[in-house]
Amino acid sequence: MLYTLIILGISALLFVSGRIRSDLVAVCAALALVLTGVLSPEEALAGFSNPIVIMMAALFITCSYQSIAHNKVGRCTNQREHTTHTSCKSQGHKQTG
Repeated sequence: MLYTLIILGISALLFVSGRIRSDLVAVCAALALVLTGVLSPEEALAGFSNPIVIMMAALFITCSYQSIAHNKVGRCTNQREHTTHTSCKSQGHKQTG
């Protein structure tokens, strides 16, 4: 019982702090519960068959791909603006804004 409370407390702190990715915290908590003997490996893996867990995993994957796409689009936009301003300078045109 004490192991469970300690692992739960540490996991809650890590979830709230956001310093470590949530998926890693959850997997490490499950692994810690297995290693301490609180859960059997079958019990720890049984939760992954729950549709909610699968949906949350898909959500994490979708969000990470969206984040990557936004970063790439933002980088391209910034490069275009920089190129435009540089070409204006080299051609002697006056920049606005």
